[in-house]
Amino acid sequence: MTKLRSIVCFSFLAILAFGVNAQAGGDAVAFAIGDATTSQAAVYAAFLARVPNDDGSLSADTAISLSNILGAPAGTLGDFYDGFGDRSGTVEFFLWDSDGTPLFYETAADSPGVGLDEMGYLQPGRTYTVRLAEILSQIKGLPEDEVEFTGYGWVVGNFDAIAGTYSVTIFGLGFTQNFEFTPAVGHGGTLTGLQIHTNP
Repeated sequence: MTKLRSIVCFSFLAILAFGVNAQAGGDAVAFAIGDATTSQAAVYAAFLARVPNDDGSLSADTAISLSNILGAPAGTLGDFYDGFGDRSGTVEFFLWDSDGTPLFYETAADSPGVGLDEMGYLQPGRTYTVRLAEILSQIKGLPEDEVEFTGYGWVVGNFDAIAGTYSVTIFGLGFTQNFEFTPAVGHGGTLTGLQIHTNP
């Protein structure tokens, strides 16, 4: 029960700190980046959790949904996306546990979840859906029912634009909190030397 209380307290703090969309209208915002040699787009998840109980049930779990939005018809994305191509690429997960331990995973041909092609690429117009437990199982080499995580993470799409949502379910309280992926630094900033742009 102590584990559940700490998760609940941490999740409420995360909801208070990051649960309100910085956009006044609350509309979804897509983030994109492009340059002459590489193309990446990064989004941030403020709170991710996968916490098993001793009896095999779950205290918390997270579902992730990411979209390569470059499959939209010409002209529908406005001037902001002029020059971006219908590119595809892998998806990288940079996760930090609450104790500061960094974890990394990049999609490949045998990646879990649904929506990727046979090479592990997210094609334009497609959505990749995966549970955090599936990603952690790949990183840690453990069965899904043994993996545990409470923390945050960056998701980097190796293509021009990415958008998505993630849902954290707290089973002991019987509710799910839905979040949009957002940049951690407002309307512009850097991540590993990449400029992050937002649609104003």
